[in-house]
Amino acid sequence: MHEFSICTLLIKALDQEYDAIQPPPTGLKSVSVMVGELHQIVPDYLLGAFTALTADTRYEGAELKLEFTAITGSCSTCEWQGTIQPPLFVCPSCDKAGIDLITGKELFLQSLEVKT
Repeated sequence: MHEFSICTLLIKALDQEYDAIQPPPTGLKSVSVMVGELHQIVPDYLLGAFTALTADTRYEGAELKLEFTAITGSCSTCEWQGTIQPPLFVCPSCDKAGIDLITGKELFLQSLEVKT
């Protein structure tokens, strides 16, 4: 279950962003995270990890909002662009392997909603 390690990294990023807010907030209402489908995250597992890792911290009770981006790519041979269904990364138009990925690898904090 890689969701715990991913959540640990997200909380480290959250710490940096939260600590940079001026004036300092009094709490965290919610955090939105952009997740590319290539990470194969199970939403319930990540939500559970967030709840467990934020218990008894300044983030306890905050809502974790997940937004997923599909895996999209383009083919340099035939110039096709579109959604890719893993595990095959083959162009559906010309059957060429080696599609260039456009989206699907994202994993970042998108926004924070804080209490002031």
